[in-house]
Amino acid sequence: MFNFSTDIVDFLNNLSAREKILAGITGLGLFLFLLFHFVYLPLFDRWEVSNQQLVNLQHQYAKALRTSNNASLNKQNTAQSPQNAQAASSPIAQFLKDIENAAGNHVLINRFQPYSPARAQNRQQTRKNKSDIITLQVEIDCIGELPALIAFIHKIEQSDNYTRVRNSYFAPAKQRNEKLKCQITVTRLFSV
Repeated sequence: MFNFSTDIVDFLNNLSAREKILAGITGLGLFLFLLFHFVYLPLFDRWEVSNQQLVNLQHQYAKALRTSNNASLNKQNTAQSPQNAQAASSPIAQFLKDIENAAGNHVLINRFQPYSPARAQNRQQTRKNKSDIITLQVEIDCIGELPALIAFIHKIEQSDNYTRVRNSYFAPAKQRNEKLKCQITVTRLFSV
């Protein structure tokens, strides 16, 4: 009779040390190949499809916002006036108001500086983005205790789906009283 498990054990016992090492390396290589091919690649493909769907939904949302903004502007049928300029800048004002509200009483904002328009225009030209989305980035220097700073960053990101904290840097404040100095860069996307 043919007993498969005992035949394999006998075969492995008859191998020299060098052949056992080569068989182990080959088995490990085969295992890694199968793991890569049947586990990693399907997960990566699924992530890539989800990421593409997210980008498509963001573009659809931006297009819907543009369409609704254009429809509301066409309904007004008014000439250029200060009210129209205020309506166009209202998302930016709302963005700044969201940051102030997120700071509350526990975080002190020392400096609030938007990126220069020249830098933003150069970035948009290099991206060659045709979807009329404006990126507003703001650099903020603030002081507060660590839990308050973390809550501040969390509130900023939760204020809008298109708002993200890009960079953050924490350092001890010059006053030695458990406060930290924080520099963060906040980005929000607007559709035009």
